[in-house]
Amino acid sequence: MANTRHVGRDILVATSVGSVAKLAGISREVLIAALAGAHHGVDAFFVALVVPTTIGSLLGTATHAAFVPILARQTDPARAERFVNGVLSITLALGLALVAVVEAFAEPVVKLIGPGLTPIGANEAVTALRIVTPLLVLLPLEGLIAAIYQVRGSIGFASVALAASPIATLVVLVGFWPTIGIAALPAAALAGGIASVAVLIANLGHAGHRLRVVFDRRSADILQLAAQILPLVVATSILTTNTVIDRAVATTLGTGAVAALAFGSRIVYAPLDLVMNAVTAVIFPHLSRAAGDLRGGQGELLTRSLRAAAPLLLPVAGLMAATAHLAVRVLYQRGAFDVTAAQLTSSVVVGLSPLVLLIAYQGILNRAFQASLRTRTLALLAIVNAVLNLVLDLLLAPLFGVAGIAVSTTLTIGAIVAVMGWLSRSERDFDLAAIIDSILRSAFVTVGAVLAAIVMIGVLPDDGSTTAAVINGLAVWVVGGIVVLALSAAARLSEPRLVLSLLAERVGRLPFVRRRRGGDGATSGERGHQ
Repeated sequence: MANTRHVGRDILVATSVGSVAKLAGISREVLIAALAGAHHGVDAFFVALVVPTTIGSLLGTATHAAFVPILARQTDPARAERFVNGVLSITLALGLALVAVVEAFAEPVVKLIGPGLTPIGANEAVTALRIVTPLLVLLPLEGLIAAIYQVRGSIGFASVALAASPIATLVVLVGFWPTIGIAALPAAALAGGIASVAVLIANLGHAGHRLRVVFDRRSADILQLAAQILPLVVATSILTTNTVIDRAVATTLGTGAVAALAFGSRIVYAPLDLVMNAVTAVIFPHLSRAAGDLRGGQGELLTRSLRAAAPLLLPVAGLMAATAHLAVRVLYQRGAFDVTAAQLTSSVVVGLSPLVLLIAYQGILNRAFQASLRTRTLALLAIVNAVLNLVLDLLLAPLFGVAGIAVSTTLTIGAIVAVMGWLSRSERDFDLAAIIDSILRSAFVTVGAVLAAIVMIGVLPDDGSTTAAVINGLAVWVVGGIVVLALSAAARLSEPRLVLSLLAERVGRLPFVRRRRGGDGATSGERGHQ
């Protein structure tokens, strides 16, 4: 059974490194905007990038989800190595075949995905596409090799290697823009893909894995993998349509609705994606091993994970809703982004805020279903998700505007999570009552924190400036955090205190902190013992 403290430490490491990668990615976008603005070459670049990133990420996500459970259950090192080499070889071959096809038909592909481009823009898109097409190979390989490290417990190294991509992209963009101009965009994107895969492959030998080209069509493990991938591809493809549907419905609500939905979603999803990528990367191998253990254990691990999520994330959702207007003012409200746009965007943030917990639950449950190879169930749930989201969009958008679309998304995911939780009762030692109890206790804490936030927002001076929004927002979150800690202790929820303990432990290991404590960071008792 996975040690809670060890898992928490791995999640913190992955989140910390992911924060650096996210910052590098944001810096890249800001730099592109500053260097190129609305240049037609930028449009061409983003059109060209659609094909390799969409197809590569789709295949990579599905393959990764099917690959980890099978690898995590391997007990024979030789068989595990053959399986890994076989999957990597097939992925490489299929990726190269896709590259050849896209390179050969680059012009008609651009006409299909960028029909509105000017002739000059279309030519630039074709050139860019031919440069970034190798990402069709690199993105799936990146995900698979990172999964090997995750299964072996090397979460930190996998996170660092994946962070190499946005950093390399930023370096190439800065270095080559003065000489080649707009052509640096596709070159930088390709460099990012090469960098992360190169770092991952370079350390495989030290990790005890020997790379070889292997094509074993009769391998039971490969055949099992192939059987799991198709439902996962279907599920992932369907779920990507939700964003398209939401934005299509938003176009019927008047000017500013689509932008408000996009900007509001970014506030909620950006930090959430960062944390959930770390959580699922750490917990997935543990769930997969537990699912393959005849003695059980997955139900208990799943229960512990879901119970721990509520005390940590439900108060965050409440405080995010309470301070939505402040966050929007700080991030967006300037220039052409007026008060009306800010109000629309704030309503989206409020409507989506419960997703802070629901998406976490969905991510953990998805990994549990994948670990148990219940991929057909996931495909069916994805269909239900898309249909329910469309129906609720059409019902709520006319009543509540763009906020109705946000609420529709929240209700849809909440319903899917409830169904997945109900279906998980078949797992041995899965305790649904304990999870509901944790949610109710966390709701008590959240209500207290939100009430404190509302009172503070009402009494703090606010002149409508960005500076006031920053100061007030920080004050509300600090006081809200103190209230959460106090009420969590009263409700007998230990998770917030555990997170603080792990953070203090990580901070205590920073070099400058260790020097101030006396050289090696050991306590006086430890130094005396040494």
